[in-house]
Amino acid sequence: MAHSVVIVATVKNEENNIQELLDSIKLQTRFPDEVIIVDGGSTDNTVKKLIEFKNKDIIPTKIFIKPGTNISQALNIAIKNSNCDIIACTAAGTILDKNWIKNLLKPFERDANVKVVSGWYEPDCRTPFEKVLADVSLPKLEEINPDKFIPSSRSMAFHRLAWEKIGGFPEWLTPGDDTYFSIALRKAGYKFYFASDAVVRWRPRKNMKDLWVQCFRYANADWKGGMRTGIFLKLIFTYGVGFIMFLLGFWKPIWWIIFIISALLYIGSISWRKRIRKLSGLNIVILMHIANIAGWLSGILKNPLRKR
Repeated sequence: MAHSVVIVATVKNEENNIQELLDSIKLQTRFPDEVIIVDGGSTDNTVKKLIEFKNKDIIPTKIFIKPGTNISQALNIAIKNSNCDIIACTAAGTILDKNWIKNLLKPFERDANVKVVSGWYEPDCRTPFEKVLADVSLPKLEEINPDKFIPSSRSMAFHRLAWEKIGGFPEWLTPGDDTYFSIALRKAGYKFYFASDAVVRWRPRKNMKDLWVQCFRYANADWKGGMRTGIFLKLIFTYGVGFIMFLLGFWKPIWWIIFIISALLYIGSISWRKRIRKLSGLNIVILMHIANIAGWLSGILKNPLRKR
């Protein structure tokens, strides 16, 4: 069965990244039927580049300027303004493989029961920090369980009717909206297919400061969305016990010895599980853990009842 497909994306102040995405759309072996991009209020040259792309008239393109919208609101706006039955999501800062659309569509065409296709994403590392970050924090393709994989909105496609049925992307939640959306699709019983050959490349965070902000914000949103609770409780328990041991050392120094031994065992466990070969990798993992704990606890303090 032939499908119509639209590429939707949201942008804001992405003048340094947007051209790579636009160029990769033009190189698709299967052109989308249309492209819809929503700008959240850029103050740089992002919109200018979008207009230049639209005016080349290679692919029917719509651009909406919606200052103040969050990612979920912008995605819903884009989808509402398309008549295509398949929605392919990506984002600024990504580069689409030339067969991305083609490979996202194959599962829908082979099996009418498939309503969601999870694409894959690979890091586009350009600095030593980005490479180490990708090595220690991102899943490897061979580790993926297709039956449980939660796709990211940088590389996924879904049937329009499924989007309508669950009420679209959660406009009350950002970031983490794509995770919540994908989980909602699974809970609704829609059939997923993992297309490992529908690949996009994207750049990881560039430094520790940007990584901290990302982890903190996502953990904050995870609390609000009720996601990954078990992971955060485990982190809080582990680091909390370590902190208590350290404090007890002021009472009886033997606890400092216990703390040091426990810390070394924990570091060894992390290094083995994540195959960490450099001290910088260990520093990144610990920073991510602490940022996650801080973000999750901040979410509890700000919104204890998870009000939307």
